[in-house]
Amino acid sequence: MWRGVGIDDVAASLTSLEPSSYVDDALSVIGRDFRDHDGPGPVATAQFLGGLDDNVQADVVGYADQLLRSLGRL
Repeated sequence: MWRGVGIDDVAASLTSLEPSSYVDDALSVIGRDFRDHDGPGPVATAQFLGGLDDNVQADVVGYADQLLRSLGRL
């Protein structure tokens, strides 16, 4: 994560914006595209960081799950 910014900080920021159809749409995309190891989100993230990497892809899925869980979306 970025310096001093974690999942809880992101969740708090998103919560402060609710209710919002934009937040709902963004979280739907995260749920759809970032929760499968071989899904478009984890694959694109790994490729952006240098190439397919199981560890990076697993981290992306874990972060997505943690964010959605902290917002009560899982």
